[in-house]
Amino acid sequence: IFSGNPSPYVVNLNSVGFAVDGSINVSNSVYAGNIHTSSPSYFGQKIIVNNTQTYSGLSVVGYVDENDFTKRVAIGPGSSNTPRIAICDGSVCGQQDIFSNRYRWFIGGSEIFAIQTVSPFGMYIYNEIDKYKGQTTSGVGVPYIVNRTEFINRSLGISNTNLFQTSSVGEYRISYYFYTMIKNETNNCNLTLNFGWNDGVDKRNLSVGRISLSNTTQGSNYVYGSIPYVRVGSGSISYNVTNDTVIFPASYSLIITTERLN
Repeated sequence: IFSGNPSPYVVNLNSVGFAVDGSINVSNSVYAGNIHTSSPSYFGQKIIVNNTQTYSGLSVVGYVDENDFTKRVAIGPGSSNTPRIAICDGSVCGQQDIFSNRYRWFIGGSEIFAIQTVSPFGMYIYNEIDKYKGQTTSGVGVPYIVNRTEFINRSLGISNTNLFQTSSVGEYRISYYFYTMIKNETNNCNLTLNFGWNDGVDKRNLSVGRISLSNTTQGSNYVYGSIPYVRVGSGSISYNVTNDTVIFPASYSLIITTERLN
């Protein structure tokens, strides 16, 4: 039993170590080079047991830097009463859920980053990517796909339709693949793919390609490409497919991918 002032108290065992076969109850703090149980289990250097200092419901269990005692490792119920581990710098702790497929970091009870594993081998990232390969990104971080629209073997035109998730003000990139599936030997139908949007100043319309469904091939049987930059100031990006005569029994397919740039 050790007493005195100030605390905590340091026991020097000449680097021999400290072995425990049962349990130890400590009311203040214990610092040790290595701590082993009879298993044995290694806990590392600079261990604090039952420290009275807590941060957001977390009990300090060790140090990140043995030369800087303001940087601590803590574990406990955390600010939301769920099992968490945290790295604390002073009184600020970045907390991480322990038992979850969604790994979430918190500071002061607010979620600052979250990533979730998705079966079988995917993941969700819930925050912006501020840096990529060491380079600072802009806006939402990196481009990401907000919409994929697909029509396969269609025999009707498409009236003006909004692309899902393109109503937020910002910049987008559109990629498309528009092609003949079954040709029409008698009707000689031609199809045109069109896009439209409002950039905040005026409505814009763009015809990006025309395909032919006839055997005589009055136009190309496939068109592909992209609109590298679309500024949306209001409304959504829209598309349509117009036909100059009856399509059936011919058919076509259309795939559109939309990315959010900023």
